[in-house]
Parts: sequence; structure tokens; C-alpha cells
Amino acid sequence: MLIRRLKNWKYELTDQLLNYLVKAFKYKTVQDFMRAIALNKVDFSRIKEQITLLDKKDEERVDLDKERSAEGFIAGDDDLSDDDDVLLIDKSLTNVDYKLAKCCNPIFGDDIFGFVASMGGIKIHRKTCPNAVDMQTKFGYRIVKAQWTSAANSRYQATLKVTGVDDIGIVTNISQVISKEMRVKIRSMSIDSNEGVFEGTLTVFVDNTNSLSVLIKKIKNVKGVYSVSRIGALN
Repeated sequence: MLIRRLKNWKYELTDQLLNYLVKAFKYKTVQDFMRAIALNKVDFSRIKEQITLLDKKDEERVDLDKERSAEGFIAGDDDLSDDDDVLLIDKSLTNVDYKLAKCCNPIFGDDIFGFVASMGGIKIHRKTCPNAVDMQTKFGYRIVKAQWTSAANSRYQATLKVTGVDDIGIVTNISQVISKEMRVKIRSMSIDSNEGVFEGTLTVFVDNTNSLSVLIKKIKNVKGVYSVSRIGALN
């Protein structure tokens, strides 16, 4: 019903417009707003009025593709200062609901950005996240600039892919380097072998990107290891 009316008015139902209408009619969620339309509790003439008001607002205030700070986006604050353009991640950040994205497992020291979820909250992603291009292309208005100011957590999860000679003892040697020499906690490890070559995926907890780099270098020095690389996360 809504899509048909908007089409008649020469508008497209975008996420930006839908979120604006939900807020304008003071509904908590998109689902609540859609249910109200289905039950004829929302007058379409009022929807048209709200869209007209949106068109008449100053261009800078209604540019929903503009990058906002997490605080401003969630609170609906359109009067953002330059200092609010970047979400600063540290231990003291308590007024913003944010989580580290599991698809790329950002670590303190990574280049990051924030992504505002449709139901609220911020997901922090690495700029090299495999989903980054898709998010920026389809949902650019939800992107928030972000950077670390201090470590937000004491330990960060990182997943590594290791390949090498399928030799007795090599996995033990790798484990010893990680847990004993580097004193890094292993969360999980999975090993597959094929025709004399093993491929392992292991998840560890590290303090920052520097400690991860040192760990990767140490594992590479284990006899029989061909390569070590960081990947997003386990599927």
C-alpha cells in the first residue's frame, strides 16, 4: 500500500525515507509503522504532508546519506559539530551501543568504520572487511567514521589461516609458539590435511595489531610453515 502510494507521488521507498517516516509518526520500529498502515491507523494524507515537509527542509539537514557520528544518528541530532564527525572508540564510551563485527573481528590498531544497524546500535568493522564495499555502496547513509583512541577491550579475537608441511609435530610446535612463547590464548583450532600439506584455521586473543603481527611472524618462523595470513572470521 505504501509503495503504491509513493509511486503515485513519484517517490521511491528507500531506507532513508522509511526511517524518517517511522520517526515522524513516533513509532518505535519499522514493523510497528507497517502494521499501523495495514490496519489503516495512518492517514496517507499525513504521510504526504511529512514527505512535503522533508522536501522543504534545508538540503544540509535532510541529506540522509551524510556521514554522521553514532551519537547524532541514533539520537536524531541534526546539529552536529565537527568534533562529532568521528566516533571515538575507547573504554570510556558508554553512551553508544556498539559491538565489534564478527565478520571481520576488528582489533585495536585496525583502520575501522561504524555501521548503524536498522534496529539501532553500531557495528564496528575493519575497512578491509569483506562486506565493506557492499555496505558502503548500498547503505552509505549508515556509515559512521570511527577510530580508536585507546583499547576498548583487554583482548581481541583474531583468526589466522596457516599452511605448511603435513608433518608430525608441526601443529604442536605452532601451539607452543602461540601459548607458551607468546602467551596468547587459543580460542579454537581446526586442521585439515591433503597430499602432504596441512591447512589450519585458528582463532586467538591478542591485545592489538602489533602483537598480532609479532605472533604471525613467530608462526612463520616455525619449521615447515609455508604461510600465515589473517582472515575475517570463521564461517
